[in-house]
Amino acid sequence: MTQAAADIILLRGLIRSRFHWQDFPQQLQHAFPEHRILTPELAGNGERFQENTPASIRAMMLDIRQQVTLDQSQAKTKHPAVIIAVSMGAMIATEWAHHFPQEVQQLHLINTSAGQFSRPWQRMQAAAFLSLLPAITDKKRLEQKIIDWTINIQKDAQLTQRWQDFSQQHPLSLRNAVTQLLAASRYRGQSHAPINHCYFYHSQGDRLVNPNCTAAIAQHWNKPLERHGFAGHDLSMDDSPWLIDKLRENILSRSEVFS
Repeated sequence: MTQAAADIILLRGLIRSRFHWQDFPQQLQHAFPEHRILTPELAGNGERFQENTPASIRAMMLDIRQQVTLDQSQAKTKHPAVIIAVSMGAMIATEWAHHFPQEVQQLHLINTSAGQFSRPWQRMQAAAFLSLLPAITDKKRLEQKIIDWTINIQKDAQLTQRWQDFSQQHPLSLRNAVTQLLAASRYRGQSHAPINHCYFYHSQGDRLVNPNCTAAIAQHWNKPLERHGFAGHDLSMDDSPWLIDKLRENILSRSEVFS
């Protein structure tokens, strides 16, 4: 009997909830109908806003892993997962593959960075940092700034209103925002790829994180890098068809995903 296909796990970034994937999980499900799409929520963000965010990337990984492990246990899923992750989520995914390589079949890392390969002012560009920092205690203003800095194409008044409404209903605490910012800034990353099948994707139009940060990790790990010419940091929002096409090429190229 053939086993079900591997779970695909989606991990968002700094102070972002699974809500901010918008309809990307549904699009991904359509592209990969044999796979379960899982969207765990980091403590402190979104639906878990009343909890405290763990203080390190490794601790965040353990928090996320606990959710997924419980879900997989209930679903009797035993094979390694495919992780698609953006920004700080990609740091969490890297730690997962490093500490539990038997649980991760593939990493697909989007617009991310690591301290040992890039300078602090590359990992969050100075203009973006100086614009976002004063807004951190004003929920509506912060959401507007995040959209301005991370989305180049698919933004409008309706999107801004949806995100602002969500932030009012799921308020991010200053403590959790600072915890995530510090954890991401301190993250050094891994010198070598934690598993064999790692793929990178970056946006040349990223104004939040210098796109060379992702390229630097791909180069040091000697792994393939896909480049989008004009999208912003939130690649799945700006051009989800392009990203899904690239994911389809890379995921479907590995037959063991379906074994």
